[in-house]
This record gives sequence, structure tokens and C-alpha cells, in this order.
Amino acid sequence: QQIDRFPPDTSLGARHSQIKDYLYPVPMTRPDGIANGRHIWEKMWRGWKLVGDRFRHEAEWFVKADLDTFVAVENMRAFLSHLNPDDPYYFGHTLFHDWGRHNLVFNSGTCYVLSRESLRRLTIRLDRIETDRKFTYQCGD
Repeated sequence: QQIDRFPPDTSLGARHSQIKDYLYPVPMTRPDGIANGRHIWEKMWRGWKLVGDRFRHEAEWFVKADLDTFVAVENMRAFLSHLNPDDPYYFGHTLFHDWGRHNLVFNSGTCYVLSRESLRRLTIRLDRIETDRKFTYQCGD
């Protein structure tokens, strides 16, 4: 399997030189019997499993951001500098329009941050997950 790596954007300057911008394509095949859909959860858990297995030791923090999401890198770096990446941290955004029905915390997937320890723990749990053959997830992205 080939993994495409996109090097850091050098236009950001030296102050961002420690930031790596990688895109890791995860092979996906539609399981038999599943209707049309984009299977977002399937893609996400496989992607995080790949990153956790192969790259967990290369960084302290792991950020997932949609292509149309603006990340204030300097602010994020300042916020995270006071925290230990070997403690379990998970930061994200809650969409409150769905709060009364599902009460999900950090349910917006536009951008979230995992510490190295959170990714380690997540990867352990993802070792036991199986392909979802019951549900079809549609995505409005």
C-alpha cells in the first residue's frame, strides 16, 4: 500500500516547521449487502487505526481538520504547549442542535485534536472493531 505524504507548506515560514501536513489514504471497499453511502465512520476508524499504528510516535498531537476548516495554528500551539501529550486529551466542538436527542460530546468532525496518549488508547480499542455491515452512513459534506 502506498501512502502519499504531502510535505509541510513552506510558505508558513520557519515558526511552523514542526507541523507536518500528511494525507493518508485508507483503502475502502464496500462490504457486501450495504446500500449506497459514504460510510464515514468506517473511513474514520480505519484512518485513525492507520495513523495510530504507523505514526503515533512521530508527533505529540494529532489534528483532524476538514479541508474547509480554518485552524489558528499559533493559538492551538500556545494552548497545547501547557499540556502533556502523554496524558489523554481530546478536544473538539459540540453541535448543540443535536444535544437533546443524542447528548454527544465533540460530535462535530470538522476539527478535533488528540494527544499522543489518546491516540494510543484509541488504537487499542480500534484493534477490536469490525467492519460495520448493518448501517449506511450518509454524509452531507
